[in-house]
Amino acid sequence: MVSLVLDSGIEQVDQIAIRLYGGWLEDGVLTKRASALQALVGTLSQFSFPKPKASGLIRVSVELVTRLLALPDVEWGHTRRVRDGLPRVQLVDKPLPMGCKGELGTCPLRTFHRFTLRANRTCHVPGCTVDNRSAFQVTEQKMVDTLICCDALTLSLLEPRSHVFILSDDLDVVPAVAVAKRHSDAVVQLVRTANSAQDLYEDELGQMGVALTSWAAA
Repeated sequence: MVSLVLDSGIEQVDQIAIRLYGGWLEDGVLTKRASALQALVGTLSQFSFPKPKASGLIRVSVELVTRLLALPDVEWGHTRRVRDGLPRVQLVDKPLPMGCKGELGTCPLRTFHRFTLRANRTCHVPGCTVDNRSAFQVTEQKMVDTLICCDALTLSLLEPRSHVFILSDDLDVVPAVAVAKRHSDAVVQLVRTANSAQDLYEDELGQMGVALTSWAAA
């Protein structure tokens, strides 16, 4: 991530703030995965190194984001949520997918589909009382993309000289990236992973001056 900034052509870099967004808190408590990551981040939360082409130091900070830059007093403590039951899914072909060799009563895809129709849908096996809600749990990240978008807009509007690098494949952040660039003369860069197939709006972002980079290229 530091190399992304240094290789971007920005002439003067004094400070790099790496902000990691994710479903870190469930009911205000760090999840196990977030706790492990926090322990790792704690070993390098603050460090510095000599500027490669000038005198002085570049200071780097790393943190798991639970608060917005514009609202530091509010902690967003519900970015991970566990919900009982599977959401309803659609089969591509009905009543069975094309090429399926099973029957309506034996095809596992059909059974799975029937399970998701309602939260209280019970198993089709005679005598079984297990329902969708008691059999499955879905873990979701909530508000994470919105937090990224809010911080990107805050930096562009309140700190217009701040260079913004967003590492995400999610299309939900693209409108905020565009608006951030519109209100900033600094570098606004969207970095995507090598296996990302999200090429939508690439031309529009390029015309706005948003730099697009592959994580592999970095």
